[in-house]
Amino acid sequence: MKYRSLVTSAIVLLLLAMTVTAVQPSAADDSTPTATPASGKPPVTTHNARYCEFLTVKLKGTKLVASVYNTLGLNDCPAGAWKAIDVNSIRKQFSVAQVLLNGPRYFMMDQIIATGASQSGETVMVGGLGFTKRAEVEFTLTSMKSIPYQEREIQRDTQYIFKQGQLAYQLTSPDGHVYVMQSYSQQADPTLTIDDLPTLATRLKLPEGWKYQEVKLDNDLVLSARGVAHLIQDDLINSYQRIEPADLVANP
Repeated sequence: MKYRSLVTSAIVLLLLAMTVTAVQPSAADDSTPTATPASGKPPVTTHNARYCEFLTVKLKGTKLVASVYNTLGLNDCPAGAWKAIDVNSIRKQFSVAQVLLNGPRYFMMDQIIATGASQSGETVMVGGLGFTKRAEVEFTLTSMKSIPYQEREIQRDTQYIFKQGQLAYQLTSPDGHVYVMQSYSQQADPTLTIDDLPTLATRLKLPEGWKYQEVKLDNDLVLSARGVAHLIQDDLINSYQRIEPADLVANP
Protein backbone atom coordinates (compact mmCIF):
# COMPACT_ATOMS: atom_id res chain seq x y z
CA MET A 1 0.00 0.00 0.00
CA LYS A 2 1.58 3.28 -1.10
CA TYR A 3 0.48 5.31 1.94
CA ARG A 4 1.81 2.80 4.43
CA SER A 5 5.10 2.59 2.53
CA LEU A 6 5.46 6.38 2.68
CA VAL A 7 4.72 6.44 6.40
CA THR A 8 7.23 3.68 7.12
CA SER A 9 9.94 5.49 5.16
CA ALA A 10 9.44 8.50 7.47
CA ILE A 11 10.05 6.62 10.72
CA VAL A 12 13.48 8.06 11.56
CA LEU A 13 12.35 11.60 10.81
CA LEU A 14 9.24 11.29 12.95
CA LEU A 15 11.16 9.76 15.85
CA LEU A 16 13.23 12.94 16.14
CA ALA A 17 10.11 14.73 17.41
CA MET A 18 10.62 14.02 21.12
CA THR A 19 9.33 16.73 23.48
CA VAL A 20 8.88 15.63 27.07
CA THR A 21 7.99 16.47 30.63
CA ALA A 22 6.95 13.93 33.26
CA VAL A 23 3.61 13.01 34.87
CA GLN A 24 2.33 10.47 37.32
CA PRO A 25 0.94 7.13 36.02
CA SER A 26 -2.75 6.62 35.42
CA ALA A 27 -4.76 3.71 36.79
CA ALA A 28 -6.53 3.29 33.45
CA ASP A 29 -7.64 -0.01 31.96
CA ASP A 30 -5.35 -1.38 29.23
CA SER A 31 -8.05 -1.74 26.61
CA THR A 32 -8.87 1.88 25.74
CA PRO A 33 -7.08 5.23 25.62
CA THR A 34 -7.87 7.05 28.87
CA ALA A 35 -7.14 10.73 29.35
CA THR A 36 -6.00 12.08 32.72
CA PRO A 37 -4.81 15.57 33.67
CA ALA A 38 -1.08 16.11 33.24
CA SER A 39 0.24 16.41 36.80
CA GLY A 40 3.09 15.40 39.07
CA LYS A 41 6.74 16.35 39.14
CA PRO A 42 9.45 15.54 36.58
CA PRO A 43 12.33 13.26 37.58
CA VAL A 44 15.14 14.92 39.54
CA THR A 45 17.33 14.27 36.51
CA THR A 46 16.68 12.87 33.07
CA HIS A 47 20.35 12.03 32.51
CA ASN A 48 20.60 8.43 31.28
CA ALA A 49 16.86 7.97 31.87
CA ARG A 50 15.46 5.07 29.86
CA TYR A 51 12.26 5.63 27.91
CA CYS A 52 10.22 4.32 24.98
CA GLU A 53 7.74 5.95 22.64
CA PHE A 54 5.06 5.08 20.16
CA LEU A 55 3.73 7.38 17.46
CA THR A 56 0.25 7.22 15.99
CA VAL A 57 0.24 8.54 12.42
CA LYS A 58 -2.62 9.89 10.35
CA LEU A 59 -2.67 11.35 6.84
CA LYS A 60 -4.37 14.73 6.60
CA GLY A 61 -4.33 16.06 3.05
CA THR A 62 -0.67 16.14 1.99
CA LYS A 63 0.63 16.05 5.55
CA LEU A 64 1.32 13.33 8.07
CA VAL A 65 0.26 14.11 11.63
CA ALA A 66 2.13 12.10 14.27
CA SER A 67 1.09 12.08 17.92
CA VAL A 68 4.03 11.15 20.17
CA TYR A 69 3.45 9.17 23.39
CA ASN A 70 6.32 8.68 25.85
CA THR A 71 6.96 6.66 29.05
CA LEU A 72 9.24 9.17 30.83
CA GLY A 73 8.08 9.79 34.39
CA LEU A 74 5.66 6.88 34.32
CA ASN A 75 7.94 3.85 34.00
CA ASP A 76 11.37 2.88 32.65
CA CYS A 77 9.97 0.84 29.76
CA PRO A 78 10.64 -2.71 31.06
CA ALA A 79 12.18 -4.83 28.32
CA GLY A 80 9.61 -7.63 28.50
CA ALA A 81 6.61 -5.31 28.39
CA TRP A 82 8.08 -3.26 25.53
CA LYS A 83 8.88 -6.37 23.51
CA ALA A 84 5.28 -7.54 23.94
CA ILE A 85 3.77 -4.29 22.62
CA ASP A 86 1.51 -5.14 19.67
CA VAL A 87 1.43 -2.51 16.94
CA ASN A 88 -1.81 -3.82 15.44
CA SER A 89 -3.57 -3.51 18.80
CA ILE A 90 -2.42 0.09 19.17
CA ARG A 91 -3.56 0.84 15.64
CA LYS A 92 -7.05 -0.41 16.48
CA GLN A 93 -7.06 1.22 19.93
CA PHE A 94 -6.35 4.66 18.50
CA SER A 95 -8.10 4.19 15.15
CA VAL A 96 -5.06 5.20 13.10
CA ALA A 97 -3.54 3.90 9.89
CA GLN A 98 0.01 3.47 11.19
CA VAL A 99 1.88 3.09 14.49
CA LEU A 100 5.64 3.50 14.89
CA LEU A 101 7.72 2.30 17.85
CA ASN A 102 10.76 4.20 19.09
CA GLY A 103 12.94 2.73 21.80
CA PRO A 104 14.36 1.92 24.08
CA ARG A 105 16.31 5.17 24.21
CA TYR A 106 18.18 7.05 26.96
CA PHE A 107 18.20 10.82 27.44
CA MET A 108 21.52 12.62 27.88
CA MET A 109 20.40 16.01 29.23
CA ASP A 110 19.90 16.65 32.96
CA GLN A 111 16.59 18.48 32.68
CA ILE A 112 13.87 19.06 30.09
CA ILE A 113 11.60 22.11 30.07
CA ALA A 114 8.73 22.02 27.59
CA THR A 115 6.47 24.95 26.78
CA GLY A 116 3.73 25.84 24.32
CA ALA A 117 2.60 22.98 22.11
CA SER A 118 5.35 20.74 23.50
CA GLN A 119 3.84 20.43 26.98
CA SER A 120 2.52 17.01 27.91
CA GLY A 121 -1.09 15.97 27.42
CA GLU A 122 -3.25 12.97 28.28
CA THR A 123 -1.90 9.75 29.80
CA VAL A 124 -2.91 6.41 28.29
CA MET A 125 -2.28 2.76 29.11
CA VAL A 126 -0.98 0.52 26.33
CA GLY A 127 0.15 -3.06 26.90
CA GLY A 128 0.24 -2.48 30.63
CA LEU A 129 2.57 0.53 30.31
CA GLY A 130 1.72 4.17 30.92
CA PHE A 131 2.45 6.70 28.16
CA THR A 132 1.89 10.46 28.08
CA LYS A 133 1.18 12.41 24.92
CA ARG A 134 4.14 14.75 24.41
CA ALA A 135 3.71 16.28 20.98
CA GLU A 136 1.77 16.41 17.74
CA VAL A 137 3.98 16.97 14.72
CA GLU A 138 3.16 17.59 11.05
CA PHE A 139 5.31 16.50 8.10
CA THR A 140 4.81 16.87 4.38
CA LEU A 141 4.95 13.88 2.06
CA THR A 142 7.67 15.61 0.05
CA SER A 143 10.29 15.49 2.84
CA MET A 144 10.11 11.88 3.95
CA LYS A 145 13.51 10.38 3.36
CA SER A 146 15.85 10.47 6.34
CA ILE A 147 19.60 10.00 5.94
CA PRO A 148 22.19 9.73 8.75
CA TYR A 149 24.10 12.99 9.28
CA GLN A 150 21.54 14.96 7.29
CA GLU A 151 19.98 17.83 9.22
CA ARG A 152 16.21 18.01 9.73
CA GLU A 153 13.94 20.65 11.21
CA ILE A 154 11.41 19.58 13.85
CA GLN A 155 8.64 21.71 15.35
CA ARG A 156 9.31 21.89 19.08
CA ASP A 157 9.31 24.27 22.07
CA THR A 158 11.83 22.92 24.58
CA GLN A 159 14.92 23.63 26.59
CA TYR A 160 17.37 20.76 27.14
CA ILE A 161 19.66 21.59 30.07
CA PHE A 162 23.08 19.96 30.39
CA LYS A 163 24.68 20.80 33.75
CA GLN A 164 28.16 22.18 34.29
CA GLY A 165 30.73 19.39 34.68
CA GLN A 166 28.64 16.92 32.71
CA LEU A 167 30.10 15.02 29.77
CA ALA A 168 28.52 15.91 26.45
CA TYR A 169 28.98 14.00 23.20
CA GLN A 170 29.15 16.12 20.08
CA LEU A 171 29.19 15.80 16.34
CA THR A 172 30.79 18.60 14.34
CA SER A 173 29.93 18.98 10.66
CA PRO A 174 32.40 20.06 7.97
CA ASP A 175 30.81 23.53 7.95
CA GLY A 176 31.36 23.94 11.70
CA HIS A 177 27.88 23.24 13.10
CA VAL A 178 28.02 21.44 16.46
CA TYR A 179 25.32 18.96 17.47
CA VAL A 180 24.98 17.64 21.04
CA MET A 181 23.68 14.12 21.69
CA GLN A 182 20.20 14.37 23.21
CA SER A 183 19.58 10.61 23.36
CA TYR A 184 21.29 7.35 22.53
CA SER A 185 19.41 4.37 21.16
CA GLN A 186 19.45 0.62 21.67
CA GLN A 187 17.48 0.03 18.47
CA ALA A 188 20.44 -0.55 16.16
CA ASP A 189 22.64 -1.98 18.93
CA PRO A 190 20.73 -3.41 21.94
CA THR A 191 23.98 -3.58 23.94
CA LEU A 192 24.88 0.12 23.64
CA THR A 193 25.25 1.86 27.03
CA ILE A 194 26.39 5.24 28.27
CA ASP A 195 29.81 3.71 29.02
CA ASP A 196 30.32 3.08 25.29
CA LEU A 197 29.84 6.72 24.27
CA PRO A 198 33.41 7.98 24.85
CA THR A 199 34.74 5.60 22.18
CA LEU A 200 31.73 5.72 19.85
CA ALA A 201 33.79 7.37 17.09
CA THR A 202 35.49 4.03 16.43
CA ARG A 203 32.11 2.51 15.56
CA LEU A 204 30.40 5.31 13.67
CA LYS A 205 30.62 5.54 9.90
CA LEU A 206 31.36 9.25 9.95
CA PRO A 207 31.18 11.00 6.57
CA GLU A 208 34.29 12.83 5.39
CA GLY A 209 34.88 15.98 7.41
CA TRP A 210 32.67 15.00 10.36
CA LYS A 211 34.08 14.68 13.90
CA TYR A 212 32.75 13.01 17.07
CA GLN A 213 34.13 13.98 20.48
CA GLU A 214 33.51 13.97 24.22
CA VAL A 215 33.44 17.39 25.92
CA LYS A 216 33.29 18.25 29.63
CA LEU A 217 31.06 21.28 30.04
CA ASP A 218 32.61 24.33 31.72
CA ASN A 219 29.15 25.92 32.11
CA ASP A 220 25.55 24.83 31.90
CA LEU A 221 24.50 24.31 28.29
CA VAL A 222 20.88 25.03 27.37
CA LEU A 223 19.82 23.69 23.97
CA SER A 224 16.79 25.79 23.11
CA ALA A 225 14.13 25.15 20.50
CA ARG A 226 11.74 28.06 20.10
CA GLY A 227 9.40 26.54 17.60
CA VAL A 228 12.06 24.72 15.56
CA ALA A 229 14.93 22.39 16.46
CA HIS A 230 17.70 21.41 14.03
CA LEU A 231 18.43 17.72 14.50
CA ILE A 232 20.45 14.89 13.02
CA GLN A 233 20.97 11.21 13.74
CA ASP A 234 24.12 9.15 13.37
CA ASP A 235 24.19 5.72 11.75
CA LEU A 236 23.37 4.03 15.09
CA ILE A 237 20.14 6.11 15.37
CA ASN A 238 21.49 8.26 18.22
CA SER A 239 19.92 11.76 18.09
CA TYR A 240 21.63 15.15 18.32
CA GLN A 241 20.43 18.77 18.43
CA ARG A 242 22.36 21.66 16.90
CA ILE A 243 23.86 24.27 19.22
CA GLU A 244 22.61 27.75 18.32
CA PRO A 245 24.55 30.96 19.15
CA ALA A 246 22.02 31.83 21.88
CA ASP A 247 22.65 28.48 23.58
CA LEU A 248 26.25 29.28 24.47
CA VAL A 249 25.45 30.87 27.82
CA ALA A 250 25.11 29.48 31.33
CA ASN A 251 21.61 28.55 32.48
CA PRO A 252 20.26 31.59 34.42
